[in-house]
Amino acid sequence: MASVYVKEKKKLRGIRGMLLAVTAINVVLTTLLGLLLSFKEVEIPQYIRALIIGLGAYLIPIMIYAFRNGITAKAAEEKFCFKGCGFGGIAAAIVFGIGCQFVQIAINLPLSALIDSSEVYIPTSAVELFAAVAVAALLPAIFEEFLFRGIVYCSMAELNTTAAAVFSSVMFAIMHADISCAPGYLLMGFSLAYLMRKSASLYAAMVFHFANNTVALLLAYYNDALWYSPETMIALFACGIIAFAAGVISVNAIYKKDGIEKKKKISTATLLGQSFISVPVILCIALTIAAGGLKNNVKYGAVLFCTSMARGDIMKRIFKILCAVVFAAIVATAAIGAADWFGFGGGNSIDVVIKKGAGSASVASTLKKSGVIRFETLYRLYAKISDEKLYQAGLHNLNSGMSYDEITEVLIQPPQKDNYTVTIPEGYEFRQIVNLLEENGIINREVFLREAESGEFDFDFVKQIPQRENRLEGYLFPDTYTFRPEDSEHDVILRMLENFNNKAMSVINEANSGKSVDEIIILSSIIEREAASDDDRGKIASVFVNRLNIGMKLESCATVQYILKERKSVLSNEDTQIDSPYNTYKNSGLPIGPIASPGIKSIQAALYPEQTNYLYFMAARDGKSSVYAETYEQHLENMKNNE
Repeated sequence: MASVYVKEKKKLRGIRGMLLAVTAINVVLTTLLGLLLSFKEVEIPQYIRALIIGLGAYLIPIMIYAFRNGITAKAAEEKFCFKGCGFGGIAAAIVFGIGCQFVQIAINLPLSALIDSSEVYIPTSAVELFAAVAVAALLPAIFEEFLFRGIVYCSMAELNTTAAAVFSSVMFAIMHADISCAPGYLLMGFSLAYLMRKSASLYAAMVFHFANNTVALLLAYYNDALWYSPETMIALFACGIIAFAAGVISVNAIYKKDGIEKKKKISTATLLGQSFISVPVILCIALTIAAGGLKNNVKYGAVLFCTSMARGDIMKRIFKILCAVVFAAIVATAAIGAADWFGFGGGNSIDVVIKKGAGSASVASTLKKSGVIRFETLYRLYAKISDEKLYQAGLHNLNSGMSYDEITEVLIQPPQKDNYTVTIPEGYEFRQIVNLLEENGIINREVFLREAESGEFDFDFVKQIPQRENRLEGYLFPDTYTFRPEDSEHDVILRMLENFNNKAMSVINEANSGKSVDEIIILSSIIEREAASDDDRGKIASVFVNRLNIGMKLESCATVQYILKERKSVLSNEDTQIDSPYNTYKNSGLPIGPIASPGIKSIQAALYPEQTNYLYFMAARDGKSSVYAETYEQHLENMKNNE
């Protein structure tokens, strides 16, 4: 067996070297990009950063590996299992990959509760979601699988299939640099190795990986909706776990015999020992650990073979340059880290709100988000070394040029302000209110969402709200509030509902309109979002009331914008045909719920609309008022005059 290892030593050394190169280049590019973004106030979407880093991190090592080993496209097809898996194999891989994502989340929960190291990327729009699927789902499905299952697994499987599965899976988990999600990555790695052994098709592994990553992005994108409906979330995860079991069964049923024959030319212990206890792999692991702040950067690139590159002397030069870049990046990172730790003076004054009971992890996160420090992980390390401090809740004034000692000294003293104020503008949607409260350090988003959905509040109008998504949409009264650091998420919501009860309900009860509170708030919210000025509210209310009285659809653009989660100056025909209970272009009557938090003037307009015969309105050319019409012909003329 030893002689077998000696013969394959060069090939295995090349694999380990490539893993180190991928890690090193990723660290360098991530560091350099981070430095650039820290000094230049520009925002680059995470999926674009992932593409930039991945192209370099994977492209260069793979090109060098292909050149040094004389690998052509035809050779890659034979050596790395580039062969079809059939429609049945594709279907099984999709189900298997989807189910695996849900099991990953489930087994990650215990460690995630103890170690909050994962920064989940959340697309903010449908366009960004599509781009993220292309960059963070499709590309890694191709390129990570080519590396870990194609090159690493297939090459080692010629010697020992068990060792190949263990080494490729463990390195796959390690190189994702996320401790809290390590169990899930291990499961995913072993699942992919199992699929490879059964199917002997790299395409099946790529399909599995793509389905797995796509589900992760979708879960992140629809995270808020899932939290609003715990029943849906539980059902979804139950189906996901069932899908995982179905995937395993399907793979076994389709591939009755192993596609890659089980081999043991060298013992498992020997091969794993030679693989893990090697300089490149140890350096790879060390770099990954050292770059803990670079977690969750997607490391994807393009698999290109370049057999026509210049000869070895050029490769040596490239390698030397890369080593120099790595060294420079390490030195630069150390210097910037030291500057962050000890301070460099001349910074900006920044107000920071510390919540009651906040520990070093929470404080570090707050300081990083506020721009006081650059490295969250470094401050947490400082806090551990210097012993845990008792941070004082409240508003503290800090400076971005302070050292960690100076920052901590301020935070353990009584705050400059015990209370902090925030203004909720009229017409804000629930999601906008949540974002505003979170930005001001008043709430924890997840806790707030759960409380808004299922918290108990002893108000008659809350008890009368029908079952629907965004239960409190429209009822968090827009106003200026002063909160204390010790206020819980329940307290924050309670204050806003009390304000609604005192101000809005007094107006509604006085009117005695005979309509339900929910109907009034729904109509008020539409008026709030449609009115360009106070003078327009009563007239717009009359348009909607007149339409409701004759059974005419409201056709409010604001209701469609609520569905789209963006304000568009002009809606497309496709927009107005969206199937949603909020779409007043498709559905008669009022939508299923409010679309924003209305102010008192809009509530009064809904209760006391002007007496007109108007059935149409549109924004005037100046954008500060509206023009009205009793007939469609007049409306068309207004449209022509206000183009």
